[in-house]
Amino acid sequence: AALVPPAHPVFAHVRRVRAGFAILAHNYVSAERNLNEAIALLKEGSASPVDLAISRSELAELRVLQHRQADARQLLGMALPVLRSTVLPAEVSRVRAETLATRLHVKILVDAPPRLSSLADQ
Repeated sequence: AALVPPAHPVFAHVRRVRAGFAILAHNYVSAERNLNEAIALLKEGSASPVDLAISRSELAELRVLQHRQADARQLLGMALPVLRSTVLPAEVSRVRAETLATRLHVKILVDAPPRLSSLADQ
């Protein structure tokens, strides 16, 4: 018997790591396959939206290496709002996604949090 079910997020993380090694080896076909499998696993399981957003931002990085900037922008459009609303600005995955967005001139607006003064008025 398995310790975790087949759709457990840990398997998506393994695929993300494999994709990272494939990128280092310039094997973009393998990297793409592993990242797409990771995203599919995260979508079907009970994974955190942050994990899905990080995987999408990693796929966006791969898309840039493949000269597919439009696809990268689209993936960042899905990933950045989640990252901006859930993780600190200095978190590694968010920094990488923000850096890529700047390079690609991606502007994604996220609703600003309420001002403290408006909270005090309630």
